[in-house]
Amino acid sequence: DFEGVIRTVESSEPRFQGARRVENLLSYSEDFGNAYWSKTKVTVVSNDTTAPNGTSTADKVMETSATGIHYIGKDRGGIGGLKPLTSIYVKAGERTKVRLQGADGGSKLDVDLSNGTIIGSKGAQVEQYAITPQGDGWYWITAYTPSVTGTGRYFFVWVLDDSGNPSYAGDPTKGLYIWGAQMEDTTGQTNTSPSSYVSTGVGTGPELVTNGDFSNGTTGWTAVSSNISVSAGQFVIENSTTTVGSAYQAITTVVGRKYIVTASY
Repeated sequence: DFEGVIRTVESSEPRFQGARRVENLLSYSEDFGNAYWSKTKVTVVSNDTTAPNGTSTADKVMETSATGIHYIGKDRGGIGGLKPLTSIYVKAGERTKVRLQGADGGSKLDVDLSNGTIIGSKGAQVEQYAITPQGDGWYWITAYTPSVTGTGRYFFVWVLDDSGNPSYAGDPTKGLYIWGAQMEDTTGQTNTSPSSYVSTGVGTGPELVTNGDFSNGTTGWTAVSSNISVSAGQFVIENSTTTVGSAYQAITTVVGRKYIVTASY
């Protein structure tokens, strides 16, 4: 690569001399409502506001009423030995203070989102950090913690109270916005400045409609004042009375999540 380090790359992947190859080790980097992310005393409202890239994909982390620490995160277990550089975009909501942390307090970085400044002292393991304004109240927070030990590599975002306390009685009407989580490995690199964000996607989630292509006839569908059938792969609804007929199936949804409904007719 650009530092003379031999890297293993995928077949047919382009090579660029002088370029920096970046891999985001986190999945669902824009979908914090996904089960991939562990949640403690918080809930997530998906796609609740405009993200730094202009899309409506930024999520809101809301604290619950429980007393304790309120956070969302991921343990990338089994990848010990790498030197992590973590980053995320954060914007104040009703809460204006946030903590970016790894496995323990030694890797913590507390930030005041009302002015983009660090709160108190950074953890001893944080060798470099940056709090960069992105416009519209967003900050890109990065932290380099190469001296962490153990087999796990942790990425946690804590919601702090108005005084910057990490443990408190929560208020379910309060929270803050996050988008674009990233963890990269800087092992072997002398340049440890944060790389540009690499999206690992907004999870689309599972298909919730049963037999949506009607390959199993009318299985899963309930007729209302109608006769239903399938002809040449198309779902047919015929009125059985003078009332307008229809067909439906019940779908279980989650409050705060957005769903896409599509149909061809």
